[in-house]
Amino acid sequence: MKKAMLSLIVILALSSISGNAQINSDLAQVTLQNNTQYDLCLYVDNKNNLVCGPASGNGGFCVSNVEPGSHVLIVATVDGTISASTDPVNLNQGDSKIVTATIGSDSQLKVSVN
Repeated sequence: MKKAMLSLIVILALSSISGNAQINSDLAQVTLQNNTQYDLCLYVDNKNNLVCGPASGNGGFCVSNVEPGSHVLIVATVDGTISASTDPVNLNQGDSKIVTATIGSDSQLKVSVN
């Protein structure tokens, strides 16, 4: 009886994991890598659409899933006083993109996508 119950639990757990993997593969993943001294948030298409954050300054990061499509990615300080954005980025189903925030030689916030 214990073996049957354990087998059932394992089967249910594996079913749950594979089901979640299928759902997540329908989305695109974005990661904000914060290489600035500021706490930053990542937005998609406008500052009302928070994706993740805040990511702590000096190496913090956050990860989230977004709907596939063409999106402008916006990185901004928590209070919104400093921000930078990308040109439209095509995020395909299953993609995993890293948005890196740095401070340029001109002391301005810079973002790049890889």
